[in-house]
Amino acid sequence: MSFKLTGQREMKRKMKAIAVAMPGKIARGLYLEGEYIMTRSKRDHVPVDLGALKSSGHVQKPVAAAGVTSVKLVYGGSSAPYALAIHEHPSEYSPPSWEGVPVVFNPPGRGPKYLEKPFMAAITGMSERIAKGITP
Repeated sequence: MSFKLTGQREMKRKMKAIAVAMPGKIARGLYLEGEYIMTRSKRDHVPVDLGALKSSGHVQKPVAAAGVTSVKLVYGGSSAPYALAIHEHPSEYSPPSWEGVPVVFNPPGRGPKYLEKPFMAAITGMSERIAKGITP
């Protein structure tokens, strides 16, 4: 049995094109996944008092460095201490807008770990959604 491989130049050209195009496609898939998680965080988990925390949530543009592409899901900005206080250790003394008032998260499901909970829930199916975001 024998065979002859033809079209090596064309194959190499296509492989190079894919390698060049793939970082952008991966970045797109990661960004879409970040938006998926952030949407659920804002819709179902982040507590809303004055609205500053919820409105600060966003997904930063993808960054590629040292062969790794990443996106950041961010809450806070100028409200970073507020965001951290509620995410990690809410008490009757934090955030400042609830000073001296018992912390009540209404409706149920909103409160601590408002970004971690939707992220952990998104792990199931994440690779499929990212792959879907990569394809044209």
